[in-house]
Amino acid sequence: MVYAKKVEEGQLVKQKLFLEEDKHAGNGKLIEHCITTTTYHYTDWYVNGVYEDSYLNYITETSVCNGGGSSDYLPDLSEQGGGGSGLYSSSGGGGEYNTCLDTVHGCLYDIDNKAKIADAEVWEEKIDDSQLNPCMQTIMSDVKQLTTGVGQILTKFAGNKPGYNWTVVDGNLPQNSNAETSPQYNFSTKTVTTSFDSNKFGNATDLSIARTILHEAVHAYLVAWEVNTPTFAGRIAAYPMLMQDYAEATVGTNLAQHNEMIRFFVSHIAKALQEYGKQKGFNYPSQFFNDLAWGGLTHTQDSNGNIVEMNWFKALVPDANDRKRISDVINIELTGKDFNGSSKTQKGNDAGC
Repeated sequence: MVYAKKVEEGQLVKQKLFLEEDKHAGNGKLIEHCITTTTYHYTDWYVNGVYEDSYLNYITETSVCNGGGSSDYLPDLSEQGGGGSGLYSSSGGGGEYNTCLDTVHGCLYDIDNKAKIADAEVWEEKIDDSQLNPCMQTIMSDVKQLTTGVGQILTKFAGNKPGYNWTVVDGNLPQNSNAETSPQYNFSTKTVTTSFDSNKFGNATDLSIARTILHEAVHAYLVAWEVNTPTFAGRIAAYPMLMQDYAEATVGTNLAQHNEMIRFFVSHIAKALQEYGKQKGFNYPSQFFNDLAWGGLTHTQDSNGNIVEMNWFKALVPDANDRKRISDVINIELTGKDFNGSSKTQKGNDAGC
């Protein structure tokens, strides 16, 4: 038996049995006798009652079987987001939601509505880039002017919100690290510090460095946000899966934040990158900026020190060819070579580092 559950603000308010014989034209996909169904569990975020974005919490595989005695059905998924709380069915997906790969049986989408803490508009105080390489200072200056996506985080660090100060410095980092944000918050100065290794950007474009700055800005934001959100309930309400990852002993701070970026921030990084690109006169398709936004989130080291693709990356980009294209875009803008080491033409300008 499968139940359609209506959820409002995290509370179950209605539950209905969903059956194979309930199929009616236009009423959505129905469940066959017994199948394994992919369920995407999302939160739809609203700011002041207006739909803003959708957030993938987790994915489950469930064995689903039919029953008898009801005429209820599951509605079709509203692919553009903001369709309201409840359990939906779709053989397509797309839009704001993950595309369903099972076009025969369809997938389930469990949507929960939440009111988002509207802190994205009020987060600027101070970015100290006096110790940053001059080539990066120039790009940082441009990135500070961004107003869309993750660009709002940069403007927060440059404004008047107490507790959000960001110090960015140039420094030598390990071989496989281009930039690192300390998970330690300096309570005396209310500052988060990030190191950028300019030696790693000798062949990088301005787009690659802008992407790196935006990526590290999210790390810095999450460190400062946690300290400046006094209640655990407030943290859970804003980033429930991040708090769950923090609680896992095997998940370090960096990986937990990367998981959160993949689930929520990639699209926002892409929006900011596209705005930056337009500032520089680049007229590239959204696909390019969406791919570049994945920088730093595609691969990690396993317990044996091997470089492997991140699980969330594979889950959200299931096609291996798409993942290869994304990895190539990131590497070309950083090094002038694709993921296999072949020289390629870069789309951005030489950053001069």
